[in-house]
Amino acid sequence: MESIIKLLIVVTFLPLITKRSRITKDIEQPDQAILEFTAWEKKIGIYRRKVVIKATRTGMRGVFAKEHINPDEELINIPLRAIITQEYPTNDPIIKKARRYLREIDLLVVTVHQEIHNPNTLFKPYFDLWPESVDNFPLFFNQSQFDLLQGTSVINFIHIFIDEMNHRYENIRRVLPELNNFTLTDFYKYSMLCISRCLMLNINGRKQTVFVPSYDMINTFPYTNQELHTVGTAYKDRHPGEPYVTLRARKEIKEGDEVHIYYRGDYTNTEYLIHYGFMFKEVSDVSLQIRLKLEGEYIEAKKQIFKHLPDAYVLNDSVLVNMKNASSNASYWSLVNTAQILEVNDENELNDILDYVKNERSVAFAREDTRAAMNRLMNAINNLLSNYPTTIEEDEELMLDYYPHSTTHSLIQIRLDEKRTLKKILKQIINNGDVY
Repeated sequence: MESIIKLLIVVTFLPLITKRSRITKDIEQPDQAILEFTAWEKKIGIYRRKVVIKATRTGMRGVFAKEHINPDEELINIPLRAIITQEYPTNDPIIKKARRYLREIDLLVVTVHQEIHNPNTLFKPYFDLWPESVDNFPLFFNQSQFDLLQGTSVINFIHIFIDEMNHRYENIRRVLPELNNFTLTDFYKYSMLCISRCLMLNINGRKQTVFVPSYDMINTFPYTNQELHTVGTAYKDRHPGEPYVTLRARKEIKEGDEVHIYYRGDYTNTEYLIHYGFMFKEVSDVSLQIRLKLEGEYIEAKKQIFKHLPDAYVLNDSVLVNMKNASSNASYWSLVNTAQILEVNDENELNDILDYVKNERSVAFAREDTRAAMNRLMNAINNLLSNYPTTIEEDEELMLDYYPHSTTHSLIQIRLDEKRTLKKILKQIINNGDVY
């Protein structure tokens, strides 16, 4: 029976983003690292057709059409031997031990660390194309960059992410104490490269995160012009019978156009910034955190209700509402319902609400509780807006001073988008007509 790799989900990103463009005088001849990588592709059996990897003066690399490409044409074929999976053949004792105790990204991080420090690694030409710096990721922000995020929700999400990363690093050091040269900085860097470059594939019946060389040279853009297809076995003249991944054009790609990938459509720019180190100007939604004080009667009963609400988190004397897609109606009504529950001070009514919530049924609130909740929300949102160091108009002016794809521009943009979204929520509250 032929061995087949079945594609499940494409989850790859590069930490850099480019505009859709034609090849111009900005595109230089391939640098030495690209030439060595191209020779390695041929040696290991990666087959590229009608596309070329090029570098620009800015140091970015991308994949471009060197001639006209029709829809459904094959662009790249990558054999299994060239893919860094979680079960590829190795004699490294640390990688073997990691496979027993670690999963997914953490396992891949340790694998990459060991391979990069292995002088005989098969993947050296591939690693040489990786960026030396990943300081566009929030894990590596300096104090001046964090200062730009003062008063924002995104800085809270960043700190949560950093805490999670530190916990994962401590776990790796606990199960692999012999990994002496593996620093926290190493873990941060390789984790970000894994998150931003990997695919999730089903290989031989096992879903796993993998590195797919050549494919991850492609930059991201919201309007992708290619896609990864379910694969079969290689052509007879190229490693017959071996599984491979194939990349096909989704639509026509003109000569000189850059080939793009796109991860998914339901991420907010908050999530893109934290996990991938960039934002899309085509994406306007952000994630917000709004904290509401826990007060009044029957606090414990209210806490029990919030335990069953997916977006509400009890923190001592307050409840934190996480609005993943803050501009959506679902996030808005989740916020409103949380505020309404806080205004209820009747024990029987709270017991009924708990029953409704447990059974995922809608709750009807008294009009006076709704009015009080709306006023509570307006006060909370106005307090948030007052915590930003700049106004919307000042941010709009500041953005003109920075290159659109710079980190500073992104940080001002996310701060601006948060304020615009909060203003939108305020307007939505007022339009409901329940504020007095």
